[in-house]
Amino acid sequence: TLTVLMMLSPVPSSAESRQVRIVNETGYGIEFIGVNAPGDEDWRKNRIISVIRNGTSVQVSLLEGGNCRRDIRVAWNRKKFAPKVLKDVDLCSLRILTLHYNQETETLSYEKR
Repeated sequence: TLTVLMMLSPVPSSAESRQVRIVNETGYGIEFIGVNAPGDEDWRKNRIISVIRNGTSVQVSLLEGGNCRRDIRVAWNRKKFAPKVLKDVDLCSLRILTLHYNQETETLSYEKR
């Protein structure tokens, strides 16, 4: 039955790799997405291999074990905008992360699904 199938389906835990679709609705191309444990400022690992154009999306692995809560750093391919960090995002509670940027307030925000 459906109930049995749901019980047997794997549920992502905090220790598993977590695939998330990143949707770029910032208005600008994104060239870097870094994902670190909260407080870790070593942003060397880029989770994307090419620019995510505005209005497009990409599937990426954002969690490789450990706690579900992560900081996410976003850098645009337009150098006039400083990189921004989303703090303490619960990656285990989402499958789609839609990014928004308000140029007037220089604020990066997101919605999750």
